[in-house]
Amino acid sequence: MAGSLRLAGGMGALVDGLVQNLPIERLLQDARVTHLAEVFGGLSATIMHAGVPRQISPRRVVFALPPRIIARTIEFQTALSDVHRRTLLEIPTWMAGQTKILAVHDEAHWRKAGLSGDAMSQSGPMVELHDASPHAGGPSAVFGFVGIPAAQRFGNQEALITAAKAQLVACLGPKMAAPRDILLQDWAQVLEIATDIDHPPLSAHPQYGLPKALRNLATSGIFFASTETAHGFGG
Repeated sequence: MAGSLRLAGGMGALVDGLVQNLPIERLLQDARVTHLAEVFGGLSATIMHAGVPRQISPRRVVFALPPRIIARTIEFQTALSDVHRRTLLEIPTWMAGQTKILAVHDEAHWRKAGLSGDAMSQSGPMVELHDASPHAGGPSAVFGFVGIPAAQRFGNQEALITAAKAQLVACLGPKMAAPRDILLQDWAQVLEIATDIDHPPLSAHPQYGLPKALRNLATSGIFFASTETAHGFGG
């Protein structure tokens, strides 16, 4: 798509690059922060790791979680006021109510037919389609965003996939009928991404950025780094 950039190796390559110089004992995977408290001289956090609570004393905490998930899943002592919590809950989580369908093929049939793989459509579950193939090599893929509200999608994944296959054929040709794989990811059902108040569709792109009410938390060593709080290009 014109103006778009792609990261070689996928976004996982960015994560790998960030962690490769961390001491192995500092890297805790599958760990969940449950409590954060301001204590004399800094912060104290409780982390559940392998089912066992663990205390750490960080100099700074950088939240890469959506603001609503922070407010819903972490208990704060003294650090967050009622105003802070309300502010976090008022920030919509970018794309949290969306579903994405990815159709994987051995080759890019649409390109051989002279098509870009990009499409806007109101005939079928996907409202827009994009070529998701790698820069070189294969397999190739097309993905689409589903334009059906979360409440209507739940429990209907098989029907969605069947309708999506028919839509891909209508938009990009008969060879799209037999993908090697077709995947559906519904972010609205991922507890680490979406809350119930993220399910209703948004009518417009939210105005993102770090709200003024949250900026003073930096003096306590608490920072926000999700896309919803980005100073530029939020979302």
